[in-house]
Amino acid sequence: MSAELIALSNALAQATDRAAASAVAVHTEARGSSSGVVWRPGVIVTAEHALRRDEDIQITLPDGRVIAATLAGRDASTDLAVLKCAEATSAVVQTSDVSTVKPGSLALVVGRTRASGPVAALGAVSLVVAERRTWTSAALTPYIRLDIGVQPTAVGGAVVDPHGQVIGIATPRFARFGAIAVPAPTVNRVVETLLQKGRIPRGYL
Repeated sequence: MSAELIALSNALAQATDRAAASAVAVHTEARGSSSGVVWRPGVIVTAEHALRRDEDIQITLPDGRVIAATLAGRDASTDLAVLKCAEATSAVVQTSDVSTVKPGSLALVVGRTRASGPVAALGAVSLVVAERRTWTSAALTPYIRLDIGVQPTAVGGAVVDPHGQVIGIATPRFARFGAIAVPAPTVNRVVETLLQKGRIPRGYL
C-alpha cells in the first residue's frame, strides 16, 4: 500500500474515533438499535423515523453505560428527534462549515451499536443543492446526498468530513438511493425549537 493510502486510512480512522466519542446507540426494544449524536451536553439528536416509541428509551454511551433518556420532541418533516439525558456529557460534536461540502468530497457515517461499539461507513458526497424541499416539505439548506449505504444501526449517526467534523445527521428517508445528511444548521434550528417548545410549529421549516 502506498504511503498516501496509508496516510488517508489513518486520517479516516482518526476522524472516526473523533466522531465516535459523541456517538451513542439508541434502543427502544429488546433487540436492535439505531444511532444518535451528543449534540450538546445532555442533548442527543437521532433519526425520528428510527425512534419506535416515545417512552422507555435507552441509550448506550461511548463508555458502555446504558442510561435512560427522555424525548424532548420529534420533527417528522426533517426526520430529527431530540432526546435529553443528563449523563450524556461525552465529547460534544464540532460541526463543519457545510458551505465547503462539494460533490466528490469524502464523507463518513459514524454511529454506534448497542453491543459492538462504533461503526463507520465511507463514501462520497454525490450531490449538493443550495436548497431543496423534501417530500415532507422541509427545506434542507443545503441538500446533501451521500453515496453511502447506511445500515440500520448507523441511521441517526453523524455524517462527518475527513477531519471528524460533523456535516449533519444521516438518514435514508429522503433519498431513493444512499442517504442524506440533514445539515448541521438545520439540526441546530430544530434542536433549539424542540427543546423550547417540544414541537416544530407548522410552517417553521
